[in-house]
Amino acid sequence: MGSRVVLQYVYHSPPPAFLPNHYVGSWLFQGVNRQLGMARWVVQVPAGRQLAMHIQGPIEHAQERVGELDVHTFTASGVPPFVPEPQMPPVGDQIALVTLSTLTDWSDYVEWERALLSEVFESNADLRARAAGLVEGAETTRERINRIYRYVAQEIRYQQDYEDTIAGVRPHSCPVVLERGYGDCKDKAVLMILLARELGIDVRFTVLRTTSAGEVRRDVPNQQFNHAIVYVPVQEGIEEGFFMDPTTDGLDMGNLRGDDQGATALVLDPEDGQWAFIEIPYQSPDLTYYRCTIDVSVAGEEAATAETDCQLRGSVASMFRRAMRNEERAGQVRQNVAHALFQGSSVTDASTEHLDDIDDPLRMHLTLNASSALQAHGEERRMRVPVLFSLGRLTRLERRRTPLRLGVPDSTRWAVSFEVPRGGRIVRVPEDFSIEHECFTVSRRSQTHGRRATVTVEYSRTCPDISPELYPEFRRQAQRASTRLQDEVVFEL
Repeated sequence: MGSRVVLQYVYHSPPPAFLPNHYVGSWLFQGVNRQLGMARWVVQVPAGRQLAMHIQGPIEHAQERVGELDVHTFTASGVPPFVPEPQMPPVGDQIALVTLSTLTDWSDYVEWERALLSEVFESNADLRARAAGLVEGAETTRERINRIYRYVAQEIRYQQDYEDTIAGVRPHSCPVVLERGYGDCKDKAVLMILLARELGIDVRFTVLRTTSAGEVRRDVPNQQFNHAIVYVPVQEGIEEGFFMDPTTDGLDMGNLRGDDQGATALVLDPEDGQWAFIEIPYQSPDLTYYRCTIDVSVAGEEAATAETDCQLRGSVASMFRRAMRNEERAGQVRQNVAHALFQGSSVTDASTEHLDDIDDPLRMHLTLNASSALQAHGEERRMRVPVLFSLGRLTRLERRRTPLRLGVPDSTRWAVSFEVPRGGRIVRVPEDFSIEHECFTVSRRSQTHGRRATVTVEYSRTCPDISPELYPEFRRQAQRASTRLQDEVVFEL
């Protein structure tokens, strides 16, 4: 039983803030955690007016001519609630909906975008001098591009400043961005383009919809982008085109933001109007990683220290770089890392390298009091081997209806050595194993040399997401690996 709510209304759409003289609208035919009995959306347009439409889910569409109007009716009945799942793509990519646009050709959108950019590439003596100074001594095109990127990413602060609605999509002029020393994504993009242009380097303006916001619906042209970056096409000194995103100052040189990778980008040459959709590829696991060497010294039955030396690259390194600019926050980050390695441990000394240098991976050294990780079992002492493997907790659901989104491919390597004092001996080390799945590999190897045991684990993942059909086998292997990795070194003192 229960109650039923009926809601009917007429909506007269106001003039759009973007793309004047065009209409863009969407209607949801499915609710999150709520049942929908019946929904009907009626759209009236002048007779003969074309509509681009995207219909997603069990929705019926009917069209009829009524006088001087074309009437489009969209209906759906008995649509079940949409129940979200952990680590799924955005809801808008999953639920039943309709999106309409009176803009039917992406070329018209591109002309509108070019108009927004028409006055932003104004140059002056300061910009020309800045461009020349940035690349002084640079010998290759890529080195010049990297220097421009480093300047825009690190010296131009990322900050939004919208004095009116259109400023959400129209960049400020390059002299304004340079003088203020800050700007948002599109401001940074146009400044990087102009600095490169002053040096004879071709860099293109690029808009995209980040993967966290959902897919670009290419069948419905309209302003559906939420981010701007740049694209460097093939040219002298550049053998393969690539994307760069100067909106973060903590990301390693050569790495893209995680929510850029896998997105559909519209790349535009503001000068001649040429444009194309380009899929932004996912980067190699070798560009996003943890690599840790951990030396544990057991000094007695209740005393152990650990020297950790970790190199980090990619999104996690970016997060750490930003957090560590505040000493209090840096202390919290270090303690979180210590606890993840050895539960209950504390940091007694710490140092960080390459905090502001994005050309080299972030390097973090920690000295830990790991005595709390020692466990007594009769005459034996045991310590768990740290586990830096997330696929186990991401595959808790037995089955899925939506894809499992894992994100940017990554890799990890950690080598942990345990040394016991004189008179002690290593009793047992974890068994070697190797698991190979089409999306990830993980292996462990243990070695013993006298009073010292070393356990090395290597992991690499290449798939950014897993379909519901492939999920059961992926889960089986991920849970198998997670279980095998939960192991310890046993020794006597």
